[in-house]
Amino acid sequence: MPKKPTRYEIYVEKVYSSFEQAADRTASSLFEAMEDAKAYFKAAGQLGKDEIDTMEQFFMRDYQAFIEQLNKQADQSIWVHSLKDKFSELLADMTDHSAVQAFEFKQDLDHHGEYSVGEIVALGELVCLACGHRHPVDFPETIQPCTQCGHSHFSRFSD
Repeated sequence: MPKKPTRYEIYVEKVYSSFEQAADRTASSLFEAMEDAKAYFKAAGQLGKDEIDTMEQFFMRDYQAFIEQLNKQADQSIWVHSLKDKFSELLADMTDHSAVQAFEFKQDLDHHGEYSVGEIVALGELVCLACGHRHPVDFPETIQPCTQCGHSHFSRFSD
């Protein structure tokens, strides 16, 4: 005998089928699908408002856990990293290089030529002020401690 689905499983199925029929699959479509599932249970009179709200909270918790797991897997994906690199390269190629140089020059002036761990830096190359190790920056990133000596202050390398 097939197992009877739980109310939560029915709720998830209603959200899924409503979302699947949406013209655009956006966050607002997801919330509309959740409202449709709530309306289904209200019309059936099987559950009270508190029980329906609890199911909705469980769904959001499970959805958030799913997205977090998906992001963790994406962070480990060679394909995703390759895509980020290609996208950054495309953006760099599309950028007016004189505008980038002017921006970097202004950034250097604002920082008095020195950058610290935790700051965001654009394209270029950073040089550790303690050991001289060079770190290439291919796309905007948050500065991390020097991989050679652990120092936290850098300058921008210029030819």
